[in-house]
Amino acid sequence: MAAKGPVRKQWPLASVLICLAISLGITATGHWRRGAFAISCSVLLGGVLRAVLPNRVAGLLAVRSRWFDTALLLVVGGALLALTLVVPHSKPHLP
Repeated sequence: MAAKGPVRKQWPLASVLICLAISLGITATGHWRRGAFAISCSVLLGGVLRAVLPNRVAGLLAVRSRWFDTALLLVVGGALLALTLVVPHSKPHLP
């Protein structure tokens, strides 16, 4: 019962990790474009949560300074999203 307190305080990180796990599940089923889109949204969620939550609530999302964590997560999430949207669909090879 005592372990619920520290775990409950890490809800921002837990929400990002749950979204990431769902995204990886989508990717594992063969829908790589949808999975990559969901992964980038998970990283962007981490950036937004880090930007809006105070340090005491952000928990383990707070690794460095707020501006550095936020900028890094938003840039990486945005780059993944752009890459996902830019990569063309491949056409199946017909014999």
